[in-house]
Amino acid sequence: MVVAERPVNDIDAIHEAIKKLPHRDRELIVLCALEEKPIDEVARLLALRKNTLEVRLHRARKKLKDLLNQSLNEPSRTTT
Repeated sequence: MVVAERPVNDIDAIHEAIKKLPHRDRELIVLCALEEKPIDEVARLLALRKNTLEVRLHRARKKLKDLLNQSLNEPSRTTT
């Protein structure tokens, strides 16, 4: 029996979910959440208005949350 690999802990699950995000969303999550850059700085770096960045970041966080909830609710897949 082979068990599909699942994240070992919460941090692994978060990293796996971030990898599944589209590039644009992943970029925002990395800059704002992981690197803890201020919104104003990220907006300047990406040539976005602050409001635009905040909306995109909100949507990216929602997608990340949905991916995490989905991965937590998936049963372990096993094959023989």
